Amino acid sequence: MVKNNNKNNLLHLKFNILITDSVNENILIQFKKWTNKYKKFIIYKKIKSEKDYIVKIDNFLIKEGDTKYFTNLKKKFKIYITKKLKIKEKEIIYLNDNKILDYKYKNSENKIRPYYVNNSNTQSNHKIILYQISSKKRTNLKKIKINNKFCYLNWEEPIIVNKFKLFKILIET
Repeated sequence: MVKNNNKNNLLHLKFNILITDSVNENILIQFKKWTNKYKKFIIYKKIKSEKDYIVKIDNFLIKEGDTKYFTNLKKKFKIYITKKLKIKEKEIIYLNDNKILDYKYKNSENKIRPYYVNNSNTQSNHKIILYQISSKKRTNLKKIKINNKFCYLNWEEPIIVNKFKLFKILIET
Protein backbone atom coordinates (compact mmCIF):
# COMPACT_ATOMS: atom_id res chain seq x y z
CA MET A 1 0.00 0.00 0.00
CA VAL A 2 1.36 3.40 -0.98
CA LYS A 3 1.16 6.13 1.63
CA ASN A 4 0.71 9.61 0.20
CA ASN A 5 1.26 11.81 3.26
CA ASN A 6 3.98 14.17 4.50
CA LYS A 7 5.13 15.10 1.01
CA ASN A 8 8.40 16.97 0.68
CA ASN A 9 8.59 18.39 -2.82
CA LEU A 10 12.22 19.00 -3.72
CA LEU A 11 11.24 21.30 -6.58
CA HIS A 12 10.67 24.05 -4.01
CA LEU A 13 13.68 23.21 -1.85
CA LYS A 14 16.48 25.77 -1.87
CA PHE A 15 19.87 25.64 -0.15
CA ASN A 16 21.49 28.97 0.74
CA ILE A 17 25.24 28.75 0.23
CA LEU A 18 26.79 31.72 2.05
CA ILE A 19 30.37 32.56 1.05
CA THR A 20 32.56 34.94 3.03
CA ASP A 21 34.46 37.61 1.06
CA SER A 22 37.77 36.03 2.13
CA VAL A 23 37.07 32.88 0.04
CA ASN A 24 39.17 32.73 -3.12
CA GLU A 25 37.11 33.15 -6.33
CA ASN A 26 38.77 30.06 -7.91
CA ILE A 27 37.58 27.89 -4.99
CA LEU A 28 34.06 29.23 -5.47
CA ILE A 29 34.16 28.38 -9.20
CA GLN A 30 35.47 24.87 -8.39
CA PHE A 31 32.71 24.38 -5.80
CA LYS A 32 30.02 25.58 -8.25
CA LYS A 33 31.28 23.09 -10.87
CA TRP A 34 31.23 20.26 -8.31
CA THR A 35 27.69 21.16 -7.16
CA ASN A 36 26.43 21.74 -10.72
CA LYS A 37 24.04 18.77 -10.44
CA TYR A 38 22.38 20.58 -7.50
CA LYS A 39 22.27 24.02 -9.17
CA LYS A 40 18.46 24.25 -9.35
CA PHE A 41 18.40 23.82 -5.56
CA ILE A 42 21.18 26.29 -4.67
CA ILE A 43 21.21 30.04 -4.09
CA TYR A 44 24.71 31.52 -3.69
CA LYS A 45 25.12 34.63 -1.52
CA LYS A 46 28.25 36.59 -0.62
CA ILE A 47 28.62 37.84 2.97
CA LYS A 48 31.27 40.20 4.38
CA SER A 49 32.33 38.00 7.30
CA GLU A 50 31.37 35.02 9.42
CA LYS A 51 29.60 37.42 11.81
CA ASP A 52 26.91 37.97 9.13
CA TYR A 53 26.14 34.22 9.04
CA ILE A 54 22.80 33.22 10.55
CA VAL A 55 22.82 29.59 11.70
CA LYS A 56 19.80 27.93 10.09
CA ILE A 57 19.24 24.48 8.61
CA ASP A 58 18.80 26.06 5.16
CA ASN A 59 22.14 27.89 5.34
CA PHE A 60 25.55 26.44 4.51
CA LEU A 61 28.62 28.56 5.22
CA ILE A 62 31.85 28.45 3.23
CA LYS A 63 34.64 30.36 4.97
CA GLU A 64 38.32 30.71 4.15
CA GLY A 65 39.37 27.81 6.43
CA ASP A 66 37.02 25.39 4.61
CA THR A 67 38.77 25.87 1.29
CA LYS A 68 42.26 24.67 2.25
CA TYR A 69 41.36 21.09 1.26
CA PHE A 70 38.59 20.85 -1.34
CA THR A 71 37.76 17.24 -0.35
CA ASN A 72 36.97 18.42 3.21
CA LEU A 73 34.63 21.07 1.81
CA LYS A 74 32.84 18.40 -0.25
CA LYS A 75 32.47 16.17 2.84
CA LYS A 76 31.08 19.09 4.85
CA PHE A 77 28.56 19.85 2.09
CA LYS A 78 27.40 16.21 1.87
CA ILE A 79 26.86 16.11 5.66
CA TYR A 80 24.84 19.33 5.36
CA ILE A 81 22.65 17.93 2.56
CA THR A 82 22.09 14.69 4.51
CA LYS A 83 20.91 16.60 7.60
CA LYS A 84 18.64 18.83 5.53
CA LEU A 85 17.05 15.88 3.73
CA LYS A 86 16.42 13.54 6.67
CA ILE A 87 13.69 11.08 5.77
CA LYS A 88 10.73 10.90 8.08
CA GLU A 89 8.49 7.90 8.53
CA LYS A 90 5.94 7.46 5.70
CA GLU A 91 7.43 10.38 3.80
CA ILE A 92 7.33 10.64 0.02
CA ILE A 93 10.21 12.43 -1.64
CA TYR A 94 9.81 13.74 -5.18
CA LEU A 95 12.97 14.14 -7.20
CA ASN A 96 13.87 15.93 -10.39
CA ASP A 97 17.26 14.31 -10.26
CA ASN A 98 18.00 11.15 -8.30
CA LYS A 99 21.68 12.08 -7.83
CA ILE A 100 20.99 14.60 -5.09
CA LEU A 101 20.00 11.88 -2.61
CA ASP A 102 21.56 8.74 -4.05
CA TYR A 103 24.75 8.70 -2.02
CA LYS A 104 22.97 8.34 1.31
CA TYR A 105 21.34 4.98 0.56
CA LYS A 106 23.01 1.61 1.03
CA ASN A 107 24.14 0.03 -2.26
CA SER A 108 23.01 3.05 -4.29
CA GLU A 109 26.26 3.03 -6.26
CA ASN A 110 25.19 -0.38 -7.61
CA LYS A 111 21.65 0.88 -8.34
CA ILE A 112 20.14 -1.97 -6.32
CA ARG A 113 16.43 -1.47 -5.68
CA PRO A 114 14.78 -1.17 -3.25
CA TYR A 115 16.92 0.90 -0.93
CA TYR A 116 16.86 0.48 2.82
CA VAL A 117 17.15 3.73 4.67
CA ASN A 118 17.85 4.10 8.37
CA ASN A 119 15.48 6.42 10.20
CA SER A 120 17.26 7.95 13.18
CA ASN A 121 13.94 8.68 14.92
CA THR A 122 12.72 5.07 14.96
CA GLN A 123 16.03 3.15 14.95
CA SER A 124 14.68 0.92 12.20
CA ASN A 125 15.00 0.51 8.46
CA HIS A 126 12.21 1.47 6.10
CA LYS A 127 11.80 0.05 2.65
CA ILE A 128 12.03 2.70 -0.06
CA ILE A 129 11.27 2.04 -3.69
CA LEU A 130 12.30 4.31 -6.53
CA TYR A 131 9.55 4.82 -9.08
CA GLN A 132 9.26 6.61 -12.37
CA ILE A 133 6.37 8.89 -13.06
CA SER A 134 4.58 8.99 -16.39
CA SER A 135 1.60 11.00 -17.59
CA LYS A 136 0.72 8.39 -20.24
CA LYS A 137 -1.85 5.79 -19.32
CA ARG A 138 -0.60 2.24 -19.82
CA THR A 139 -2.06 -1.00 -18.56
CA ASN A 140 1.08 -2.13 -16.70
CA LEU A 141 1.31 1.12 -14.69
CA LYS A 142 -0.25 1.79 -11.32
CA LYS A 143 -2.45 4.89 -11.09
CA ILE A 144 -1.83 7.34 -8.22
CA LYS A 145 -3.09 10.82 -7.39
CA ILE A 146 -0.42 13.44 -6.61
CA ASN A 147 -1.27 17.11 -6.03
CA ASN A 148 -4.79 16.52 -7.39
CA LYS A 149 -3.41 15.03 -10.64
CA PHE A 150 -3.41 11.39 -11.64
CA CYS A 151 -0.05 9.87 -12.50
CA TYR A 152 1.04 6.37 -13.42
CA LEU A 153 3.85 4.63 -11.58
CA ASN A 154 6.30 2.41 -13.36
CA TRP A 155 8.38 0.15 -11.14
CA GLU A 156 9.65 -2.27 -13.80
CA GLU A 157 11.77 -0.15 -16.15
CA PRO A 158 15.27 1.07 -15.27
CA ILE A 159 15.72 4.63 -14.06
CA ILE A 160 15.95 7.18 -16.86
CA VAL A 161 16.71 10.54 -15.29
CA ASN A 162 15.96 12.81 -18.24
CA LYS A 163 12.88 11.02 -19.56
CA PHE A 164 10.95 10.63 -16.31
CA LYS A 165 10.47 12.72 -13.24
CA LEU A 166 11.75 10.48 -10.44
CA PHE A 167 10.36 10.19 -6.97
CA LYS A 168 10.69 7.89 -4.00
CA ILE A 169 7.80 6.36 -2.12
CA LEU A 170 7.99 4.77 1.26
CA ILE A 171 6.31 1.38 1.40
CA GLU A 172 5.06 0.16 4.75
CA THR A 173 6.94 -2.95 5.87
